[in-house]
Amino acid sequence: MKKLIAVTIASAALWLSSPTLSNDIDTSSDYQQQLPAVNINHADAETIADRLSGIGLVKAQAIVDYRQQHGPFRSLEELTMVTGIGEALLDKNRAYLSL
Repeated sequence: MKKLIAVTIASAALWLSSPTLSNDIDTSSDYQQQLPAVNINHADAETIADRLSGIGLVKAQAIVDYRQQHGPFRSLEELTMVTGIGEALLDKNRAYLSL
């Protein structure tokens, strides 16, 4: 019985470490890299929330509201003027943003 359990555990570990299995898993950063950058001067709140990491619908709507009140963003750094968007969140998404 102990031998059967050991063989089962070893088989499961081997299957989970299979390169084929790990290559089929899509991480969010890989998915983000496959998409065009989000243009923060044109994107709607749903697009911003769907495509950027750490930004939900509330923060995305705050970005859209800021843009409507102040005009187009002149730099990515201006995003930090939006409540809830700090340097760390900007840096996390910088590669996926455009003006």
